[in-house]
Amino acid sequence: MNLVDTNLEMVEEKLLLLKTALNCVEPCVYNREFVENELEKQNVKAAMEVKNDEVHLVTMTNEMSAQAVTILNNMITTHQIEIPSDISALVKLKTLQDKLNKLTKCYVVKIKEYFLELTLFVGDHAKLIEEAKSYLESCCPDSRVLEFTPGVTRFIAKYWLNGESCDLVPSSVSTKVLEQGIEFTGPPDVLDTVMEKLGSKKLDCHNLSYSSPKLSTLLKEMKWKAIVTLLEATHRCTVTASADSAVAPTKSRFNERNNALNDIAKVSEAMFGKVKVKIVVGDITAEYSDVIINGVTSDFVLSRGTVSSALLKVAGTAMQDQCNNNPVMTYPAVAPCIRVTNSFNLLCNHVIHLVTPHQSSKLAKHIKDSMEVADMMKAESVSIPTLGAGGIGLDCGEVASAMCEAFAQFAESTPSCVREIRVVVYETSIVEIFKRGITVCMGLTNYLESCWLQFKHDKPQEDNLSIQIVCDDQSCLDQVKHEVEKHMKSVVVTKTISDDAIHNMSDHDRIEVFDIACDGLVNVGLQQNSITLQGLDENVGKVYELVRDKLRDIKYQPTNGVWEWSFGGNKFHPLPMRVCQRLENYKNSGGVNVIIVYGHSLTVTGMDCEFNGIKGKLKQPDYKEQATSNDLPSNWNNMEGRSCKKVELGVGSQEYIRVSQLFKNSKPRCQSIMKIERIQNPSLYKQYNLRKKDVKEHMVSAHPVERELFHGTSQNDADTICTDGFNRSFAGKNATVYGKGSYFAVDSSYSMDYGSSCMFLANVITGDYCQGHHTMLVPDMKPGRDRRYDSAVNSTTNPTIFVSFSDPNVYPSYLLTLR
Repeated sequence: MNLVDTNLEMVEEKLLLLKTALNCVEPCVYNREFVENELEKQNVKAAMEVKNDEVHLVTMTNEMSAQAVTILNNMITTHQIEIPSDISALVKLKTLQDKLNKLTKCYVVKIKEYFLELTLFVGDHAKLIEEAKSYLESCCPDSRVLEFTPGVTRFIAKYWLNGESCDLVPSSVSTKVLEQGIEFTGPPDVLDTVMEKLGSKKLDCHNLSYSSPKLSTLLKEMKWKAIVTLLEATHRCTVTASADSAVAPTKSRFNERNNALNDIAKVSEAMFGKVKVKIVVGDITAEYSDVIINGVTSDFVLSRGTVSSALLKVAGTAMQDQCNNNPVMTYPAVAPCIRVTNSFNLLCNHVIHLVTPHQSSKLAKHIKDSMEVADMMKAESVSIPTLGAGGIGLDCGEVASAMCEAFAQFAESTPSCVREIRVVVYETSIVEIFKRGITVCMGLTNYLESCWLQFKHDKPQEDNLSIQIVCDDQSCLDQVKHEVEKHMKSVVVTKTISDDAIHNMSDHDRIEVFDIACDGLVNVGLQQNSITLQGLDENVGKVYELVRDKLRDIKYQPTNGVWEWSFGGNKFHPLPMRVCQRLENYKNSGGVNVIIVYGHSLTVTGMDCEFNGIKGKLKQPDYKEQATSNDLPSNWNNMEGRSCKKVELGVGSQEYIRVSQLFKNSKPRCQSIMKIERIQNPSLYKQYNLRKKDVKEHMVSAHPVERELFHGTSQNDADTICTDGFNRSFAGKNATVYGKGSYFAVDSSYSMDYGSSCMFLANVITGDYCQGHHTMLVPDMKPGRDRRYDSAVNSTTNPTIFVSFSDPNVYPSYLLTLR
């Protein structure tokens, strides 16, 4: 090779580069021709030869040799490519350097600390640089996430990635356990191999699902954690549980109702049927309703009274003239207390002038009448002031209650036009009184009922618990599954209560059971004669006892009548039967008593009560007050001012003969009759007739409503019965075979078995009857009806013994004294 003496080392270096380039590129001719062409363009006479992997550059002179070297320097460029940090260790490998040399047609590849240096021909450099970059990118580690369930993820991480990492995952691949699976990072070709190995492995999984209130708390218990630790230590498995927790209620169902009732007093409007009642503060003279109701005195002088005089001032004297001489309407026709006039300068269409009574007890009827007049006049909206709370001086609470009662009665009459009533309060200081007063009755009669009924099918929110067992051996899986199921059966339990009282539960009773279960975080199922409780063992145990207490209360429901309550006005509303029972127990105890009604506290002091901060009155059931009829038997003697009178019958009278014949026909023993007395007790008789009328209206069978039956007793008890009537509290003194009530027989011989010296022939309301039994405290409920049977019997097909559980259902008509 002909070389220039000067710059010999540089020439040799360039030739070495050229040799490297020519030996690494296919075809070699491409680069050789490229170099020769470039030299020829510069008029450099030079030739290249490749012999034994050596490049020979032949020139004519040293000057041409130097010129050729310069040309070669211009043909070669150097470029640096930044090495990604995550493959910096990889590119230092000699194999990577060789691959880059071949791929990019480079003269030289040098790897520096943070970059790759390429030396290459100028003509190809742009394309070759991109190829080098692409190859570097292909060498970057790949990340792949395999998604598994939490249980499978735990198993792979615990047993395959740790114990078997040498076989499954090489050192060039890193792993990371994620919430949704496992992330593998490494060279793509290596990852392909790992994925293939994972796919060839087999896992056995079993999923268990449970639903129950508060089930998520199980995962926090030490007992559960200990069981899982033991199973995973003794078996090659993972046991993984997760819970979908329901949002825990911040308040109990009872408290929820309490708070809702408190909120009633804060609202400014309420619905009475289809009529909306609004409470507003303002000037009634500026009301734009179709009708304004104005309270006036009985002489209809509109200048008297604060509201009336204000309306007159705006409307003008023409309104007084029309009211006196030619009203649009008067009501009623005789002694009218309502006159209607035009509105004149007022914004409404008409004004109803209503004589306001001085007694709050009469106010409700007058307001209702004025509402009906407004409806007759096709008015859709009515504005009414707080009638009687001003000049007349009626108590604001009483006025509010009377207005509420009027609105309720008016709404019940299904008005055809009126849809909105605006109660205009003139002083802000009494707004809250009217809000509370007007909404209280709505709350106690409508809200409480609807509130309880809407919760009828409620149940506590459930947690869903999922347990996944993962093994790589089926026999191991079966063993672990058995242990987990065994534990869960001891944690989530079901208990069934069977009791005859369940069949007699009212809607309110059933709703209370739902509430008890809901607050106790237990599911409840109500069947005809059983109650099923399901939930955590501890919770079910507590609810079980509460429901048992509830059923005991139901068994002791009273049958003498229903207590009622009122919170303003004269309208009383019935209380639940079990509350009546407690009130009967408390009425003679005195002091202050607290009873739970609809989930709220009812504080009772005598006949006064307070319910959720609202004061009211109680009304005791008294059939004596209700029995106002003067229809007494025509054969009774004069009472001579006495409340009870015994009249001895003449032996030859038709009445004596009839009664004695009934006795003789009733299979008596040897005793003969000494005397027969008619019992005259108007109070008991009226109670009896009132009850008989009620029973007759509700009978479903064709049985007679009453029967004449015998009852044996002693002389001392006979006197008490004549005065006070039969008392079922003495049940059990002789027998309770068919229930704990008062016994009456078709045959007098039955009563004589107990050593009776006296025999009553009593009128007994037997009505619809059911089969009695020794534990019966009250008759069963009639199927499909919210009412009990009227009596119990020894045989429903051929009854000869009747048991009465209600004292007013019996009247002691005749007393027979026996020898």
